[in-house]
Parts: sequence; C-alpha cells; structure tokens
Amino acid sequence: GQGDVRPLALLEQIRAIPGVREATLTSSMPLVNAGAIFYAADNMPSVDATNRPRAYLHLITPGYFETLRMRILEGRGFASTDIGQNTSVIVSENLAKRFWPGESAIGRRITGRPGADAQWLTIVGVVEEASFRGIPRNPTADPDLFIPFDERARAFAVLLRTERNPAELMSAARTAV
Repeated sequence: GQGDVRPLALLEQIRAIPGVREATLTSSMPLVNAGAIFYAADNMPSVDATNRPRAYLHLITPGYFETLRMRILEGRGFASTDIGQNTSVIVSENLAKRFWPGESAIGRRITGRPGADAQWLTIVGVVEEASFRGIPRNPTADPDLFIPFDERARAFAVLLRTERNPAELMSAARTAV
C-alpha cells in the first residue's frame, strides 16, 4: 500500500542514482543516536555492575563498511543472505581484544541476553574502531556491534558516499525516499 516501506528496495533505488558511489542503511547515524546494550561473551569470566560489558548496537545493510571506509580486520562484512538472519554479528576491535587477545574472534559467540534464554550470535567479522560517538575519539572504549538490518525497520538513516557534491544528489535521493 501507500505506507508500505521496503527499505532494501529503497536502497537499490538510491544506489542507482548517478553520482552515488556507495550507499547503506543503518539504525544509527554516526555522532547522533547509537543505543548501548549489555552483552556477554562465550566463556566470559563472571562480572558485576562495575565491569559488565557494554557495546553500541547498529543494524546495517551490506555495504556499510565500504560506505564509511571502515577496514574489516578479520572475517567478512554482511552479504545480502545475512539480511533477516539473527545469527551473525560483526564486532569492533575492542571487543575482540578484550575477550580473545592474540586470538581470532571469528566463530566466537556473544549474546545480548545472558541466561537460559540467551540468543547467541556468531562473530563473522571484526572491524576497526570508529569515532561514532565523539570527535576526535569516542568518550569510552566501549565497542560497537553490527547486526544485519531488519527489513521491517521503519526508522533508519540512509548514508551515501558520492562522486561529486552531495548537495547535487539531495533532490534525487529525497524523491527516492
């Protein structure tokens, strides 16, 4: 219907605009609105209120790291086949260093719901840290977690990397949205 938003179809329309080099959808704009969650890692030592691991969660589409020019240090980014799956996660480097220093984090697991009903996510990629919450650097060393975008999302941001002045593409992007 008229209110029927199909985010991935929208993303393809935006990527087709002449002058758009990269485009991605995300639940959180850099420097604006990432939400923090508590999480647990596989075989994590016991924690208390002072050292409970916290991370910032982002739902993203494939192409996110290319759009933001973030390096994948290990493993892979998301593919279109990851969309709609709640089994994979990409983590930033600080998380991998905290729990598996000097080892690979690929294949390790984390959960945002510790306990009997834990839904475990398998780490498929590790990316470099980025200043999402402050310039020149984040105010804390809390890592970032990236999970596949939810096609049912109704609130999201469109991030673009362009070949020319972005202002020249605003009208076409607005029309697509």
